[in-house]
Amino acid sequence: MAEKKRFPCLIYGFAVMIMIIVGGVFEPEYESLAGMLYYFFLIPVLGFMFWLPHEILFSLNGGCGLLGQEIISCGIGLTLCIMTDMAFRALKKRRKRKQIPDIE
Repeated sequence: MAEKKRFPCLIYGFAVMIMIIVGGVFEPEYESLAGMLYYFFLIPVLGFMFWLPHEILFSLNGGCGLLGQEIISCGIGLTLCIMTDMAFRALKKRRKRKQIPDIE
């Protein structure tokens, strides 16, 4: 029977991306509690897969934003999520193969 494929990291990535978009729409003030949670917890901690490529692209361009930088960083972040899911799936298959005893 074929195993049902699940993508927990990709679902996590989409959930965080939606939270970042919704938080960005409300534009919380920097000093407020919501702003602190948004700017110091949600984006760099939970959304590290989007924040890190964004910052790298920003620094590579000399401190100026690229055209479509947010879209590029979202693409890189979701690619990281997919690669993580694929790595977990490969490790899981490898573990299952080792647990099956040889019958001779």
